[in-house]
Amino acid sequence: MYFLASSRLVEKSQEMIKIYMVSKLVPTFYFSVSCQHCNNQILKVTEDLVNHSQHCHAAIRPPLKQFKYCCYSCNYHTHHRPNMRRHIRTHIGDKPFTCCYCSYNSNEKVRVDYHLEHVHKITKDSVDITNTSLT
Repeated sequence: MYFLASSRLVEKSQEMIKIYMVSKLVPTFYFSVSCQHCNNQILKVTEDLVNHSQHCHAAIRPPLKQFKYCCYSCNYHTHHRPNMRRHIRTHIGDKPFTCCYCSYNSNEKVRVDYHLEHVHKITKDSVDITNTSLT
């Protein structure tokens, strides 16, 4: 178990080094976006952008603070973090949910589930998860 965790740490470190090295060669606009409200540069990382949309001091919010999150790029606003996360992924092209049978990916898990059911004819009921023994 230790070896597996250690190898994952090494892989993650190598990935971060690659990102750092590429960022020195490629202009920063590939890795960051500008907030329309405050003009700050924010990394193209979903959670960083969601946090900024919640805390941006320059975003105009209604008096009763009905909208806790205001999009950095357009006029979309919501009170719910998952809604803002999903919305931001459409701006930056983040598609973290992937099909395990083909190259399809999406910004929403429900879309991958729909894809599995309609393209690959796989439903949650058709997968047997009761037999999980390793023997």
